[in-house]
Amino acid sequence: MEHCRLLLRGVAVLHSRGFELARVVSGMAPSGMYWRLSIVSARDLDPRDPLGRTVRTGAEPIWWTSGQSPEFAGVEMTSRTTPDEVADVVLRTLGEGSLRGEDTAYTRWYAGLLAECDRAGTVPVAFSDSWEPHGWQVGFGGPDHEPPPPPLLG
Repeated sequence: MEHCRLLLRGVAVLHSRGFELARVVSGMAPSGMYWRLSIVSARDLDPRDPLGRTVRTGAEPIWWTSGQSPEFAGVEMTSRTTPDEVADVVLRTLGEGSLRGEDTAYTRWYAGLLAECDRAGTVPVAFSDSWEPHGWQVGFGGPDHEPPPPPLLG
């Protein structure tokens, strides 16, 4: 769980640096044992997918699963890895140009989601490969659903 939450905090750092087009999409593997995360530019998400799971052809998000921990985008995470270092890795991998932009509605939504996850000691889940998508929730299998993120940029 430590690595999962570190990656989410790294995206919050990107937002604070002005890279507000950085998006996360997270879900569970079919077994329910592994949490999956992709980090992608809002420009590369298909606006027809309300959960943001569909990436445009040719886009290359960063994919990560807790099953491969502690490696992330070619860098090993340790107990000393900071959210700032995660943000730097994301910028090197996806490129500053694809993530730079303003989307205050999303960053506010994301900050609220992250606060709820921190309070509950868990991570957000938008989908599972073993159940139909119901929307974002704090943790896996919980009854409470978070409001969906604001619409993707057109």
